[in-house]
Amino acid sequence: MKRLFIIITFILAFTHVSAQNPEFALPSIISDHAVMQRNSEVKLWGWCPSVWDLKIVCSWAPADTIHAKSDMHCSWEAYIRTPESTGPHSIRFYGWENKLEREVNDILMGETWLCSGQSNMEYIMSYPVRDAGDITKALENKQVRFFQSI
Repeated sequence: MKRLFIIITFILAFTHVSAQNPEFALPSIISDHAVMQRNSEVKLWGWCPSVWDLKIVCSWAPADTIHAKSDMHCSWEAYIRTPESTGPHSIRFYGWENKLEREVNDILMGETWLCSGQSNMEYIMSYPVRDAGDITKALENKQVRFFQSI
């Protein structure tokens, strides 16, 4: 009886650990409508089961497939070379048995800026703008994109 209890406990513990393998996931900054630094090497990262041979295919270089393997924590990273052309571009991620897991669309290449600070750096665009001059024309530019990490 004691052996049966130990075996059942081991099986339950093993299935619980194996069920915790995450499916494919990307950080929120790697998403549709992203901007990547043009003409440079950009790091992509995310999470997938360790048994996958993750394949990354970029629309600007469809013949260059990048392979990535996850570590024991199911996280992976890879580097891609971005083009000079603005875009829009897309990146496809293929997982287990070459099944398309995710496609990130409408990616522009350009200048990227990272700003960090306190709440006084934040301005909610719905607030009225007085004496803004020509800056209000820039607000209509669909190629200017913002990402806010909370």
